[in-house]
Amino acid sequence: MNRILFFICSLVFVNIIFAQNQFVIGDLTYQVKTNNNVEVIACDTSAIVVNIPASVNYEGVNYNVTSIGNDAFQYRLNLTSITIPEGVVNIGDKAFYCCGSLSSVALPESLVSIGNKAFSRCGSLDSISIPYGVTRVGDYAFAGTEYSFLNSNPRFTSIFIPSTVNYLGKGAFAYCTNLVDVVFEEGSQITSFASSEGLEIDGMFVGCTALTSINLPPNLLNLGNYTFYNCKSLTNIDIPQDVSYIGKYAFYNCNELSAVFLPDNAEIDSTAFYNVGIKYINGLTYSADLQLTVGDYSFYHIGGLITFYLQNQSYTAPLEEMAVIDCDDNKSGEVVVLDSIEYAGVNYPVTSIAGIAFDNCCRISSIIIGNNITSIDVLFDDCTELTSLVVGKKVASICSDAFPFCENLNFVKTLATTPPTLGQNVFSYDIDTLIVPCGTMNNYMSTNWNYYWDPMFNSIIIEETSINEIITATINEGEIYTENGFNVNEAGTYTQIFTAENGCDSVVTLHLYINVSIEDVEEIVDVICFPNPTKGNVYFNQVIEEIKVINQQGNEVLRFFNTNSIKLETLPAGIYYLKMINNEKNITQKIIIN
Repeated sequence: MNRILFFICSLVFVNIIFAQNQFVIGDLTYQVKTNNNVEVIACDTSAIVVNIPASVNYEGVNYNVTSIGNDAFQYRLNLTSITIPEGVVNIGDKAFYCCGSLSSVALPESLVSIGNKAFSRCGSLDSISIPYGVTRVGDYAFAGTEYSFLNSNPRFTSIFIPSTVNYLGKGAFAYCTNLVDVVFEEGSQITSFASSEGLEIDGMFVGCTALTSINLPPNLLNLGNYTFYNCKSLTNIDIPQDVSYIGKYAFYNCNELSAVFLPDNAEIDSTAFYNVGIKYINGLTYSADLQLTVGDYSFYHIGGLITFYLQNQSYTAPLEEMAVIDCDDNKSGEVVVLDSIEYAGVNYPVTSIAGIAFDNCCRISSIIIGNNITSIDVLFDDCTELTSLVVGKKVASICSDAFPFCENLNFVKTLATTPPTLGQNVFSYDIDTLIVPCGTMNNYMSTNWNYYWDPMFNSIIIEETSINEIITATINEGEIYTENGFNVNEAGTYTQIFTAENGCDSVVTLHLYINVSIEDVEEIVDVICFPNPTKGNVYFNQVIEEIKVINQQGNEVLRFFNTNSIKLETLPAGIYYLKMINNEKNITQKIIIN
């Protein structure tokens, strides 16, 4: 009995002492540490703007605020701004976790350590500056989440990491989906981008889908698993020569990655560059899915549109053709399977579509199959909003059950002069309108195409009245293009109609480009264009009467009239010239497309 009483008294005594070591001033709760130092351990849930004082006085004793404790501000959903005073050296684990409204943070120069998940899932965080003197940034310190609709991915677009940082935790910037640029200060001490060894996808920059630029620390030795996993905007990477290990899926799905400089002697996992060199255009992903040997390295599932550099030699995949491998499930409206993909000045035909590429693409309304696709062996399963289909010229067969449950598909146009062979139940419902090439109606109606055409239910079949041909040509300034019935000397698009006796007229479309001399154009500085470099959109400080976009070969590739903005996203990356005419003045400016 005496022992029990002693235990109870001891417990009460400890709680009293513990309570005496805590006090509340304003919105903040403090915990006394040692040497008259206190730690902020909690904040009132209603607080909106918080300025933590450098020191506080409680019951006549002055205390210095030196740290912010674990979980101190987590889930404070009303908090929008926090100022942390000089003297604070440590921010604890989850200190500001899930502060979804927090947009402004001022970190002190005295700060040494930022804890695990300290600012994780702060979806309104506009900017962050890591002070010089910080040595540790914990695991997932600034991480967002894979599920961006939860408003938990920070908004900051750039981060500067000072040379004093010697530890970056795994996933420190994971799912920072707005992060564009990462700079490590010269003399950086970082030697490893850590990650878990298991199945957890927790690489340093995993899911940073907007990241385009990063200078890796010169002393880096280890690129862990999933480091740049799904960094879809990363265009090139120069890996330091001292790197000895590149982990699994380190650059998985880096769609825009076109150049990689590899270290000479490293252990590189064969999946490190899985799905790099692929192309994402208008909702579709194109890939060649190749194996590539680079020196002693072997890489699998390479998309093809990429060059590796090793010991001053370049290596490219043995690319011959491309395939559509996926359609974005969120893509809506019209989808066009391209005839070819351009890379390094060469066009590669798109000849096939992967079997489940269009599975569950429920929002698309129209599909145009490219003219180099030879067969449709893909299921457009559950494309319930699909109403229109165009079949390319070279399609020779369509597999069974290709368009199941596409109940709204009522318009089909085929460009194939030989009717493609149809499998069983290609279309789930009858076709209202079928358009076939000129002179092929009887051929189509003598095959199983007629199973899907029933005049009793107002189905119609139409024979195309014209055959279209597209010609692209280039002439020099002052010359006249006179072939194919044309007589023109200015850049533009022109059409000629040739009438045939059988009623199948031919329509020839000419895209004419002009070789333009840009050396003799007067330079004038009263027109400003921005941004430069650009990823597509260019804006001007005034309306320009006429804008010609000239490539480095001197060819005009685009033209615009009476506008103060232009869109260049259809052009390959490179250097171009904008030749502008405004108020009877010739103006030229160089523009770089990334």
